[in-house]
Amino acid sequence: MKSLNFDLPKGVTRMKGLFITIILGVVGFVAFKKYQEKVNKMPNIEY
Repeated sequence: MKSLNFDLPKGVTRMKGLFITIILGVVGFVAFKKYQEKVNKMPNIEY
């Protein structure tokens, strides 16, 4: 029982880290897509 209680916080922390990583990834991806759309709407300037 003692070992189970010891392992629990580590697992919760890992899950929280994974969750935060996923959230940041999704937010970053959405922001990148919106940025891409804005760039595509602008007239293309060829150098």
